[in-house]
Amino acid sequence: MNGNDTHVYADTDFILALIKPSDWLKESALSILAEHRGNIQTSLTCLTELLLIAARHGLDVQMLITSAVDIAHVDPPTRNTALLAAHYMVEYKLTPLDALHAATAKDTPIISSDTAFDRIGMRRIPLRP
Repeated sequence: MNGNDTHVYADTDFILALIKPSDWLKESALSILAEHRGNIQTSLTCLTELLLIAARHGLDVQMLITSAVDIAHVDPPTRNTALLAAHYMVEYKLTPLDALHAATAKDTPIISSDTAFDRIGMRRIPLRP
């Protein structure tokens, strides 16, 4: 650990940028990883998206999931997470997956290139080139 005790939540684009051999967001993702290593959490929603991406593109699903859980701690879903996600979908018109990411992260800053999280006032660590 580098002394930074602030937990952050990783969206799928962050995990993918780190795992893919080349990605337009890789440099930014590596910098954020260096700053927050050991304090990164994600969710079953991220793992689900990785499974879907692997199936759609014929990628090595075991490598994707193993890499993801090496990068981030995976928090289990809860009833309250699902209810909060439903609220975000209705109130802020978030997609189901974005709503689940936001609900899981709650008050934790989220690493993402997706500006949809800005609409609900989340603190976002921008993932950008």
